[in-house]
Order: sequence, then C-alpha cells, then structure tokens
Amino acid sequence: SMGKRAFFFSFLILASFVASLLEEVQAEDVQAEEKATNWIILPRVTTGVMQYQYEVGTAGSASAIQDEVRLDEYLPFMGLGITFASPRDKFFVSTYLQTTMTEDIDGQGTFAIRNATLDRQDGSLSMGLQNLVGNLSASIGYKYGNTRYDWNEEDINIGRIDKENDFITKGPFISVAYNWPISNKGVLGLRAAYAGLDGEITTHRIQTEKGEGDRQVVARNRQEQVFSKAGGFNVGVNWSGRFTKKLSYSISLEGSKYNFEPERGVFKDSLFSDSSHEILDLAPYEVKE
Repeated sequence: SMGKRAFFFSFLILASFVASLLEEVQAEDVQAEEKATNWIILPRVTTGVMQYQYEVGTAGSASAIQDEVRLDEYLPFMGLGITFASPRDKFFVSTYLQTTMTEDIDGQGTFAIRNATLDRQDGSLSMGLQNLVGNLSASIGYKYGNTRYDWNEEDINIGRIDKENDFITKGPFISVAYNWPISNKGVLGLRAAYAGLDGEITTHRIQTEKGEGDRQVVARNRQEQVFSKAGGFNVGVNWSGRFTKKLSYSISLEGSKYNFEPERGVFKDSLFSDSSHEILDLAPYEVKE
C-alpha cells in the first residue's frame, strides 16, 4: 500500500540521518576508535535506477488464470545499508535494504485496458573477510527480493477483474571482490556472486460482476501458489573515492540473471471448491528475472 511505502521511505530518511550522526561520532578519531574497540561503523545511502525484467507465461496452459506477463521497466530506487568492519581482524558484517518507487503501468489486457502497478523490494545480510590475498575479499550471505505486480481491468461483458501477483525470492549467496587502488584518486572494484534461490509466485485473482442495483458480486475467486528454484550470477563494477576524510562516494553498475524452474504448485478456486489442489502443468510457470 502507499501508506506502507511512504512509511518505508520515511524510515530510510530517518535512519540515514541517524547513521550520519553515528558516523560523526565514530569518525572523530579513527585511530583512537580502532585502538579502543577495533570496529568501524560505515553507514551508506544509495539511489539509482533499476532496469527490471520479468517474464512468466501461463497462456495456453491448464491454468484458469491465463495471463502471460512480460515486464521491462525502469524503476527508481533508494536503499540504506550499514557495515560493521574490524580492520585489524579483516572481518566485516553488512546489511542492506532497498525499495523502488511504485510505477504505474498501462497496457492492453485480456479483455480491456489494464491499469497496473509495479514495485520491488530487496534486502541482504552478509559477512566476510577483506584483503585475503592482496586486495581480494570474500563473503557469504542471504538475500531476499519481492516483486509486486498488481492490476485491474474492467469490461462491460465480464465485469471487473483484480489480480495481485507477488514473486518472492530468497536464498544464500557467495561473493568475491577485488579492488585496484588508482594512485590517490580512488579505487576500481570488480565483484561476482553466485546465489541459489527459492522462488514463490502467489497469484490472487478476483472476478466481480454487477448484480441487482449495481451490487458487486464475486463471481470467481482463485489463488495459485507455485514454488521454484534457480541458480544465477550477479556481476558488478564500481568506482569509489572520497569527498572528505569522513564522506566517501561510489558509482556502480551491476546486473543479475535468474531462471526459475517450478517444482510444485497448488491452487484454490471458488468455482470448484474451497479445497487445495495440485497444479499438474508447471511448465508455463518458469520465470526469467
């Protein structure tokens, strides 16, 4: 909902302000801090644009929700992260949260013009060691992603259809990175990671039609849930430098690709019964992200 997203963005802004205050306190004397606790706190705020591509197709399948989805959208995002690092022990722990703005998408639906919204949230928690061999670092962690694609369309013959789609991905990853200091100007970094993810598509479709006196009547209520798995890579390049001793910047470009293979699916449909049933034809639920 818009209220939850507004709260999330407000939280990011507030947390980034608090993190900046922490950085002021912790960075007053870095050498003294290292001697005292051996830990450095590094907060960061991120913004950018994500080109998000998503493809899943049930058209022509045994599914009663036949709706092939092909998305290729540019989504502005904002993120907040914090890293706790121990230079003496070469150990670090990092966490990150990111959300996109909700984008309105209009297009031709199955029966009429479709009004759709799309947004994406991501999060990760990782730990690792830096400077293992030269400037080589390695980490392991856990990542989470949630894509929401909701739409509605209305036709004078069939009434109104509302559909909610949630695609949740989560699982462990392993990552390596290498950094090259470029004189005193900055650092060029390369990163590669492999993740084994579990995917879950939840689709809820409600069809309503007008009854007596324009009363809305639920004609059909169907929910499908499909579980899948994927392995895929993430690669990235970044450039980092400093504005001051306490403030640094980084510019990065990265990409990921995953192909999710469905393993199991269930559905409930008010047209038949309230019981859960297995989805037998899973091939159309392959997801490319």
